[in-house]
Amino acid sequence: MKTKMKYADRLKIPYVLLIFVACAFSFADDAAKTKVSKKEIRESLLENVDKTAKNGDVMIKLPDSAPKGLESRHLSPYMAILLSYVDPDMDFEKFSEKMNKGATNKIASIMAVSKAYLASKNIKLKMISFSANNVRMKLDEGLPLFAYVSADNPSYEKIALRTKDRPEEAEKMAEWIKILKKNEVKSFKKGRIWADTMISGYNKQTGEYLMWYGAEPIWLTEAELKKTLNELYQVSF
Repeated sequence: MKTKMKYADRLKIPYVLLIFVACAFSFADDAAKTKVSKKEIRESLLENVDKTAKNGDVMIKLPDSAPKGLESRHLSPYMAILLSYVDPDMDFEKFSEKMNKGATNKIASIMAVSKAYLASKNIKLKMISFSANNVRMKLDEGLPLFAYVSADNPSYEKIALRTKDRPEEAEKMAEWIKILKKNEVKSFKKGRIWADTMISGYNKQTGEYLMWYGAEPIWLTEAELKKTLNELYQVSF
């Protein structure tokens, strides 16, 4: 339990519940409705990148307040965090309305409505293939990545337990890499249900990536992440 709090405190985010009941986040201040330039947004994003960890972890600090107007079961809370990052003036009520009218519970339908609405605001939502360099580059820019992964996979529990033992000291990371190789999950059982989640950190030395699972963040190896990934999306503006 102590380790969980360390990770949560470092990320400055409360525990969240996965998929439909997860908390969403926003920068938007009710008292300030002025438009924010893209340059200001990019500068703000960079300020949220935390590279202070001694073990080389790079993580995005996340806001902890839910955006108003998020009233669609199809509008993923994890999608909301991306949108609130790139568009502090995002009208979630309007977006929720569009989602309720045009989307079904199928991923393709949800993403099609999302892309169409965002395109009207000059925001691109693009499905990408996993590339370690591209993912790290986006995270270095302060942008988490949105993903659909295998849901309710028992392998996550094993990874969550392993995450608790991750060292925070730089001098212990070489040994940690050896432990990862021995304990890496070789296969993931994939069903027909996919969960939405967010990738918000990485460690280049160990090849791990931070993904939200249930009530806590877990660190997966690149091979593990690739095995559980169904779709991966990035936003650009």
